[in-house]
Amino acid sequence: MLLAIDAGNTNIVFGLRLNADADDDRMRFISWRMATNVHATQDDYASWLAFHLSQKGAANKHGWRFADIDGVIVSSVVPQLLPPLSQFITQHISAPLYTLTPTDTSHGVRIKIDKPHQAGCDRIANAAAASRYALPAIVIDFGTATTFDYIDSDGAYAGGVIAPGVNLSVAALYKAAAQLPMLDSDAWKLDMPVIGTTTRTAMNSGLFYGYISLIEGILQRMTKSIAKNTPGKNIAVIATGGLGALFAKAIPAIECYDVDLTLNGLGIIYDRQKAKSQQGNRP
Repeated sequence: MLLAIDAGNTNIVFGLRLNADADDDRMRFISWRMATNVHATQDDYASWLAFHLSQKGAANKHGWRFADIDGVIVSSVVPQLLPPLSQFITQHISAPLYTLTPTDTSHGVRIKIDKPHQAGCDRIANAAAASRYALPAIVIDFGTATTFDYIDSDGAYAGGVIAPGVNLSVAALYKAAAQLPMLDSDAWKLDMPVIGTTTRTAMNSGLFYGYISLIEGILQRMTKSIAKNTPGKNIAVIATGGLGALFAKAIPAIECYDVDLTLNGLGIIYDRQKAKSQQGNRP
C-alpha cells in the first residue's frame, strides 16, 4: 500500500491507498488529518500514525502496520516539516520514499509559469490528478488559502489565482472588530438567509455569500481568459479541500468535488517514479 503525505500550513494529511488501479486512481484512499506543528518530532509522527493504522473499521478489518506500506511519497509546502517527516519514514518504514519538490521535474507535470520553482507541491499534485478529468480544467483547492489552478489542454500547470482561505477570512473579521463574535464555518448552510437579523447571522451571510461571489467572479474571469486561447473547449471545474464540498453544492459552475484529489495526484506521481525506477533496473 502507498502512503501519501500532504503537509500543509494548517493540517498534515496522511493518506493510505488501499490498492492501485492503473485505470482509475480516484477515491481509493483512507486518510487521517493532524494539525500542522513545526515542532513535532519523528517519534510524534510514528506514534500518531501507528495508532490510526491499527484502528479497525470497515476499510481496515484487521488493522495495519508500517510493514504493510510498500511505498511513500511526501509533499510539503512547509519546509520545516520535511526533515522530521523524512526521518520518521526512514526510521520506521522500510519502503521507497519519493519527496515531491518543485525543482525536481521528474514528477512529470509541466510547469508553464514564469518562475517554475514557485509552484507549490500541492498545486503540482492537483495538476497531476486533474489529468484524470477533462482538460483544460480549473482546480479550486479550499485550504489555508483558496487556490484556483489552471491546467491546460496538455495537462501542464499554467498558473492560477491565490485568495485568502475561508477560515482565514473568518478569523480576520473576528480579530479586526472587537464586538463581533467568532464564527464557525461548519454552521454554514445552503439555505441561510441572505439578510441577517442578528450580528452573527449578518456576518455568516456576508462571509458565506461574499465568498460565493468571490469564487464565481474569479471563475468567470478565468474561463473568459482561458477561452481566448482555447476557443470552443469546455473547461472542467473541480473542487477539493475542506470546505470544497459545501461550495461545490452552492456554485453551479463547480462540476464535481473530489476530496482525495491531492492524494490521488501524489499517487499518480509516485507511480510514475516507480515505473521509471523499474525501467532503469531492467537489463
